Amino acid sequence: MAAANVAYEQLLQVQQEVLLEKHEQVLQERQRYYNFFHFAPAGAFVTDTRGVIQNVNQALEELLNMTSEHLVSKPFVTFLPLEKRSEFWLRLADLQSQELAQIWDTTLKLRSVNVLPVSICAKRCLPPYADELWWWLSDRRDRIAAETAMQLAQARLEQEVDERTAALTAMNERLKAEIRARKKAEHALQLQAKQEQMLHTIAHRIRSSLDLQQVLQATVTEVRDLLKVDRVLILQFQPNGTKRVVTEARHKSYQALLSQAYHEPCFDGQMMNYYRQGNLRAFRDIQAADTGLHPCLVETLLKMDVRALLLVPILQNEQLWGLLIAHHCCAPRPWQDHEQTLLSRLATQVGIAIQQSALYAETQRLSRFDSLTQIANRRWFDAQLTILWKQHQRDQTPLALALADVDYFKAYNDSYGHPAGDRCLRTLAELLNRSIQRPNDLVARYGGEEFALILPNTDLAGARHIADTILEDLQRLRLPHRESPLKIITMSFGVISLIPSIDQSVETFIQRVDDALYEAKARGRNQVVVWPGVGEQRFTQES
Repeated sequence: MAAANVAYEQLLQVQQEVLLEKHEQVLQERQRYYNFFHFAPAGAFVTDTRGVIQNVNQALEELLNMTSEHLVSKPFVTFLPLEKRSEFWLRLADLQSQELAQIWDTTLKLRSVNVLPVSICAKRCLPPYADELWWWLSDRRDRIAAETAMQLAQARLEQEVDERTAALTAMNERLKAEIRARKKAEHALQLQAKQEQMLHTIAHRIRSSLDLQQVLQATVTEVRDLLKVDRVLILQFQPNGTKRVVTEARHKSYQALLSQAYHEPCFDGQMMNYYRQGNLRAFRDIQAADTGLHPCLVETLLKMDVRALLLVPILQNEQLWGLLIAHHCCAPRPWQDHEQTLLSRLATQVGIAIQQSALYAETQRLSRFDSLTQIANRRWFDAQLTILWKQHQRDQTPLALALADVDYFKAYNDSYGHPAGDRCLRTLAELLNRSIQRPNDLVARYGGEEFALILPNTDLAGARHIADTILEDLQRLRLPHRESPLKIITMSFGVISLIPSIDQSVETFIQRVDDALYEAKARGRNQVVVWPGVGEQRFTQES
C-alpha cells in the first residue's frame, strides 16, 4: 500500500512539473506576442466586436497623442467625425461576418488636431479569439502632402503647356496671315508645301510615338484644319460587321460621332472589294441624283448633317482596316485633286501607324508571356512579384506565393517525347489559369516544368485551398503518365503566405516557398506543403 502511495505521489509530481513547464511556455509565447504588438512601428489596437478599445500599442499612443488610459474602454467610433460613423458600423458588421481584412481611408477627430487622415486595416481574429478585432492605423498626411505636391506640379506643367500651345497657336496664325498676303499664283505651291509638311509631321509622329490614338487624333485634327472641313473621322471595320468611329475632329456646331457604331447593309461585298483595292470615293453633294450611293447610307449621312463626302480606304496587310473620311456639312463642296491625293497619302501613313502599333503590342505581349504555355513568363513574374512585395510591405497585407512542379516530368518526356511534354505543359498551364479568379492573381511559368502563382491579399489558408483545388482538378483529368507510380500526371506544391516586413526580402520569400516545394517532393510528391509547418526544426533555425 505504501509503495502505491509513493508511486502516486511521484506521478502527481511529474504532472505538476509538466504543467509548470507548459505554463512557462504559454507565458513566454504571450510575452513574445505582447512585445511584437507593443513595439510594432504601425499604430495597432484591439477591440471587442462592438468596437470598444481593449488594448493599444505605443505607436498608436504617439500617433493619436493620447495615453492608453485615455483610449482603453472607449468605443473607437467616438474618435470619428459624425459623417464617417455610418461607414464604420458597416465595416464593423462586415468584419464580424467574414474573415477577410477590411481596408479603407478615413479621418479621425482628435483634440490635438482637428482632422487626422488615416488608413485603417482591420481583421477579425481566429478562434479562440473570435470575439476580438485587430486594427492597424497609419498616418496619411505624408501621402496627402505628396499628392497635393504632385497636383501642384501637374497644374504648373499644364500651365506651361497652355502657354506654349498659345504661343504656337499665335505663331500659326501669323503664318496663315502671311500666306493669305501672298499672290494667288503662289497659293497652290504653298498649299502643296504645307501638305508635305503635314505628311512629314505625321510620319515623324509615327516613327517617334507608339501611341496609336495620339497619332490618329493628330491626323484628323490636322486634316480638318488643312482642308477647312466640318468633320474628319476614322471609321474602323469590326469583325462582327459593324463600323465604329475611333477618332474624330469636328466643328463644335455639329454632333459628335466618336465611339458610335453603325451596321449599314449597304456596305456589301462589292463595295468592300472596291475599297480593298485602294480606291477612294468623292461626292460633291450626297443628295445629287447621280451619286450612286445606297439610300440607307444617304439617310444615315443626312442625320449627321453631311452634304459633301470624301472616303479614303485604310489598308492593313492588304485587308480593309477602315476609312479616313472627311465631311463637309454646311454646303456642297467639290473635292480638289490635291485634297484627294493628300488624304490617300495620309491613309497610307495611318496604315503604317496601325501596323507599327500592332507590332509593338505583340512585342509587349511576347515580352510578358511564355511562348509555349501563353501564361506569364519568368521575367514578368519576377517584375510583378517585386512590385507586389513592396506594395504589401507598405500596406502590411498578406501576400501568398505557390510554386508547383510536375512530378516525374523528365521521365514523361523520355517516355512520350518532347512534343507530348509541351502539350502536357500547355494543359497544366490552362488548368492553373482557370484556378485563379481575381484580376490581380498571376500564373507564370517559373522554369522548365515549374509553375508559380502570385496571390495578393491571400492568407495561408486561402493559398492552401487553391493549391488543393488544383490537385483535385488535376486528379479528375487523369492525364496518363506510365512512368509515374500513380500512372497519371501529378504535381507537387510549396505554398507560403506572410505579411512582408522591412527586414525581409523577396529572395528569402521565394527561397522559403522553394524549400516547401522541395519538402513536398521529399515526402513523396503529389501533395501540398506549406511554410511554415514543414521541416519544422530546419525552418525554425533559419528564421
